[in-house]
Amino acid sequence: MKPAIAIEISGERKLYPPGVTPEEILRENTAKSPDQPIAAEIGGRAIDLSAPVTESGQLAIVLTSSEKGLEIIRHSAAHIMAQAVKELFSDVKVTIGPAISDGFYYDFDTSRPFTPEDLEKIESRMMEIIKSRLPFRRIVLPR
Repeated sequence: MKPAIAIEISGERKLYPPGVTPEEILRENTAKSPDQPIAAEIGGRAIDLSAPVTESGQLAIVLTSSEKGLEIIRHSAAHIMAQAVKELFSDVKVTIGPAISDGFYYDFDTSRPFTPEDLEKIESRMMEIIKSRLPFRRIVLPR
């Protein structure tokens, strides 16, 4: 008999092989939502939809319309902005850039302030990056 993990989602408990992803679990779940899933939580710990689940527990889906979902979107947008700035201005150093309650920001170490034209280029490049639909994966690195 193959080992299995017990996952509870929407009040229903099912057995899955270790390594199943929230994305795969969602495909099986017949409950449709008008909102998009953006992440998941298992045991209160946030994970990507593509992350392998190796332990039993309650799986909660984080939707884009939720407060946590909006925070994830803002965090991701900050990373997209940093990528755009680095591609356009290779000499700029990226410092910190968190999601905040009403948006996101990044501090950049640069020899000159950005001009309104620079900001238009950054925004345009961000839109190109978004349209390319690069996969987002959360990677936790050791310190």
